Amino acid sequence: MAAFTDKVVMVTGATGNLGQVVARKFAAEGAKLALVARDASDLKTLADDNASAIRFYRVHVALP
Repeated sequence: MAAFTDKVVMVTGATGNLGQVVARKFAAEGAKLALVARDASDLKTLADDNASAIRFYRVHVALP
């Protein structure tokens, strides 16, 4: 049984190099993912590559 089966994990900076590795690792462990990053198209690609990605959000904290 995977350690994160049916747990929800939020990954911020999900489209960066480290964020992608973290997202894939949690997905491999059975987690459902909430992916957050600035680039919506990269988020969509990452979400499509990870069947466990349940939601993705485009967020830029520097913008009002």
